Amino acid sequence: MLKNIIHIVGQGGEYCSGMMPADSDTQCHLVFQNIQTILNAMQIDWVDIATMVILVVEHNRHKHKQMIKFMRYIVLKHHH
Repeated sequence: MLKNIIHIVGQGGEYCSGMMPADSDTQCHLVFQNIQTILNAMQIDWVDIATMVILVVEHNRHKHKQMIKFMRYIVLKHHH
């Protein structure tokens, strides 16, 4: 069954107040939390996402590890 298509573009890692945390760990957490909020509102889940492009400002090894950690959590949570 074909579901509605939504496009989420440029989802940042800020709080709903608009404040951007200084640390990348919190920003990374908020990106995925904010996407989850959108998915919940649309009554869909991570497995319904066809493509996800992740852009990281000032990329480094720590940020890369954080992104992998969150992606693994999502995959494990939704494929068991």
